[in-house]
Amino acid sequence: MNEAELFGRLVRATRKDRKLSLGQVAEKANTGVKHLGRIERGEKLPSFELIVALARALNVSPSTFNALARATMSSK
Repeated sequence: MNEAELFGRLVRATRKDRKLSLGQVAEKANTGVKHLGRIERGEKLPSFELIVALARALNVSPSTFNALARATMSSK
């Protein structure tokens, strides 16, 4: 799994855990639904600014994505 796929899975899992739709998160993060869908599928890597906006939309610290990625990578 590459970085884009891992990040996308983490965003999707966090979004679903918070019971938010793709549209709700996209609107809060000021991005398009299609773009967010591509990020969640691992087709695109977001900019730093969008990572911060996604974290705010999901009500987590941006470092949460980094911590989750490290935990996922170390468990393999």
